Amino acid sequence: MLFSLSTAVIADTVRATAACRILSAPDDEKTIFDPLMRSETRGRLGIMVKNAFAEIVLSLFPHVTDCDLDGETASAGPGGQDAADDPDMLLSLELPAVSASGAVIRRHLEQAVAMRTLSSWCLAAEDTARAGAYEALASASVSSVLSSLTPAVRPFLRPMV
Repeated sequence: MLFSLSTAVIADTVRATAACRILSAPDDEKTIFDPLMRSETRGRLGIMVKNAFAEIVLSLFPHVTDCDLDGETASAGPGGQDAADDPDMLLSLELPAVSASGAVIRRHLEQAVAMRTLSSWCLAAEDTARAGAYEALASASVSSVLSSLTPAVRPFLRPMV
């Protein structure tokens, strides 16, 4: 099943999470998340989302049968990535048939990428405790996706003769 993720949707999730943290956090935490709300960081955030997506795809191996990072190929460099730009990129991956609704799996994938992005953001701010918390949330979403890929185990029943 093909799952397509929009970097704009994921960036909106990152910014919404950051906004909630800003509303309820102490001042030191606000200074970490404030820049995410500024328009000049949108391009950098898009690059971070793309990198987080690549990490999530690697954590889903060997289940991933194919993926696409906005047209990038393994044999050619992606070209310049303008950190001032905020283009909406399409990221996709193909997974075997899932036991859950495709929309639910896509949402968990988006959440995993968003939380991994926030983890990287916190690491850049040298806040390892918060980075670890967001990494745990990303891992939980990846685990949910992986559990939907694992077929339910059915007991072997020998027929009565």
